Amino acid sequence: MEGLGLRLEKLREKDGYKRREVSIKLGYSINTYGNYENEKRRPTTETLVKLADLYDVSVDYLLRGTVSEAKATYSTNLDKAEQVLAVFEKHGMEKPYILQHEKWEMLTCEDLKEMNDHFEQVVQKAKVRSGQEPDHL
Repeated sequence: MEGLGLRLEKLREKDGYKRREVSIKLGYSINTYGNYENEKRRPTTETLVKLADLYDVSVDYLLRGTVSEAKATYSTNLDKAEQVLAVFEKHGMEKPYILQHEKWEMLTCEDLKEMNDHFEQVVQKAKVRSGQEPDHL
């Protein structure tokens, strides 16, 4: 597991924790986490999952130092979702209709198809604008 200790140390320092604090957060004795950073002990699978959750990284990142494509895609999608919500808020829609799931039941299949068609048109225009080949539907 060469490199795991250094990755753990950098993540801990980035988040402003002391080794002792991380050990306590994980529910271990005070020196246990330090042994992971010093690579004197190898964390169990369960501990790797806890560490990944604590530092908001993937287990793959902890073990190999790479960001998984799924995690990167998720982050990108989350950023885009936040941008869409910012547009809603900018136009005075603090709780946009689309987020009011209790109102979804009134939508018919035709309403959903219309929404889908509209969003599909927007995506196709964005593809053309960015120089990508639009989908041929």
